[in-house]
Amino acid sequence: SRFSQAIRQCVGTIGGAAVGTTAITLLTAPLVAYYFNYFSLVSIPANMALVLGVPLIFIDGIASAALAWVPFVGDTLGWLGTLVTRGMLWVVNYLGSMKYAAVSTGPPAVLAILGYYVVLYAALNYVRSRFAEEQTKRVDRTAGPCDGGDLDCRRPAG
Repeated sequence: SRFSQAIRQCVGTIGGAAVGTTAITLLTAPLVAYYFNYFSLVSIPANMALVLGVPLIFIDGIASAALAWVPFVGDTLGWLGTLVTRGMLWVVNYLGSMKYAAVSTGPPAVLAILGYYVVLYAALNYVRSRFAEEQTKRVDRTAGPCDGGDLDCRRPAG
């Protein structure tokens, strides 16, 4: 049904945002530790609040400007955008105010940072290859007689 398809698409979009946020956090964490001498333990959920809130605020801002001439509509949309912004900032501030939101560190050695990136690359490459294998297995199970890559499936291979 259309509703289940919309739910699936929404969950997929949120999942994609979560993967992107996690990847960016993993990539920047050593640099944040190096330059600012701390490691955030709440950066992923805080960034997810931003990833989910900013598009809503952007759309609301455009709609507010476009419909400002309609009585009460522009004001209502502006109020909704402000509400979303306040909610998003409340989540970020709440997470940041937790006792163990961040851990103070000394700057890591450059060799340690390079080692981190090598290990991260190896881990992500392993996950990608496992995902590719799973996708291949899924395609192989659903392949019909003409899905094997042969250009002319009516002619026997060989």
